[in-house]
Amino acid sequence: MRRRTITLVVVGLVMALFVLPAAANAMLGDTPAEDDLELDYGYDEVNHQVFYRIFDASEEPDPDAGDCFLAEGWSVEEDPDGGFIYLDENGDEVADFALNDGCIPVDIEGPNGQVNHGTFVSSMVHELKEEYDKDTMGPFGQWVKEFAHDDKIGKGDLKVYADGDDVDGDDIDDGDDAASTSSFDKSEKPEKSEKSNNGKGNGKGNK
Repeated sequence: MRRRTITLVVVGLVMALFVLPAAANAMLGDTPAEDDLELDYGYDEVNHQVFYRIFDASEEPDPDAGDCFLAEGWSVEEDPDGGFIYLDENGDEVADFALNDGCIPVDIEGPNGQVNHGTFVSSMVHELKEEYDKDTMGPFGQWVKEFAHDDKIGKGDLKVYADGDDVDGDDIDDGDDAASTSSFDKSEKPEKSEKSNNGKGNGKGNK
């Protein structure tokens, strides 16, 4: 009787150590390692929207899936069916082009229509805080740093001044999250949600 009890205990331990975690993984799906997660983003300079995605770079890429990169001067319009229409720098529709289905649009205009580096970083920080999930989106601070180090969006020719204002766009209040990232690199962590520049972002800095 005692031997039978010991055997049952051993079997129970084996199930706890191996079978149950395996079943949990099967239900929840594998989550990628942080080192495998990369950021990809592009910029629609006409409509002032950034398209971004965070993806598992360890997975075999689909050569036909595309990314979030938009050529200079290209823009994206929504069609009546909720899809996207892509226009080149002349405003002509491009039929054989599409962004990756995982690209998410983010409006980066400030409250007065201004677009500068501060409104860009602030808008992306708010977006990440809204959608952030550590298991699928990786290190929050790393992506914020990448946006902060972008050297094109909201700068130079891609800066847009506020409506009816001739002051420098960077002098306008961009919101409480504008370009500073120090608080996101240390102890602050965003709550888990309930529920790109004219160069390509690749999680290692835009080149």
